[in-house]
Amino acid sequence: LEAFQQPVGLNLYLTPPGLLSSAPVHTDKQDVFAMQTQGCKHWRVYRPPPPSNKPSADPLARGKGPDEFNMSELPPPVIDTVLRPGQVIYVPAGFPHATDTAATPPPGVDPAEHSVHLTVGIDTHIWGLDYATLRKAALQRRGAKALVEWDGADRDMTTLPQPLHAMMQEPLPLGFLSMPLLRAYANEDGPAGRRAEAKDLEWLLTRRVALELSIRMMTAEPDKWEDLSGGELVDLLGLLEVADTFVRHHKKILDTQRRLYTETLRAGPGQCTGVLAQPYIDHIYQREKKEESESTIALQEAKQVCV
Repeated sequence: LEAFQQPVGLNLYLTPPGLLSSAPVHTDKQDVFAMQTQGCKHWRVYRPPPPSNKPSADPLARGKGPDEFNMSELPPPVIDTVLRPGQVIYVPAGFPHATDTAATPPPGVDPAEHSVHLTVGIDTHIWGLDYATLRKAALQRRGAKALVEWDGADRDMTTLPQPLHAMMQEPLPLGFLSMPLLRAYANEDGPAGRRAEAKDLEWLLTRRVALELSIRMMTAEPDKWEDLSGGELVDLLGLLEVADTFVRHHKKILDTQRRLYTETLRAGPGQCTGVLAQPYIDHIYQREKKEESESTIALQEAKQVCV
């Protein structure tokens, strides 16, 4: 949590040896770091197929629930490896992958040993911290449809060409993803010749997110927004206010998760960590509505700081 400055979750997987399929091919909403701690596990990772192959399916949840993933959709794997203790694999959100424990173990690994690995999932998509969700919120706030205008018709975003779809699904530059932008700005003189302060950086981040969304929207839907500049689209859709809400939402999630994990670490024997965690999850959702009404006031305050 502190390293990424992003909402995260941690899972542990215990798998017996000899399974031909411990996890059928699927995609996840999380960016995943899997760390092998015991035994070994065979991983195959594939490039994502075009979402337009199956527009009705969520590209970040393929092979789950009623959706069936046909292997004929996939090219040869880009990664085909057996992890041993101490090794880590990174699987980006939306990249299909499958695992098994039937592969020949590397030298020094007991073939009879169970596989144990820890997965750290970065939950940007789970909490809507991506450009697609920001766009949807901005349009719905104005009473407009969230469908994309493509090839002369209103369509679901999954019908976009893959590069455009991937561009809209990218996480917002928050947490560790904001470091290049904020580091460059923090080393310069801020407004009125003074050093950049926290509120300056937050306001800069809000403006950058809003302008970047406008650029991506114009790229994905050139006919719809062809008569507008990026700045004009920011004003038309109130993207600064929406971006401010998302930046504040991100901060509240991190604060709540810190308290959540601290509380669950104190769980005693027989206590259910899920029960302990639920009030913190509820708190996040309650904050969302309140932050929407607060965002305009906060935005005006941030503007005054930067004048």
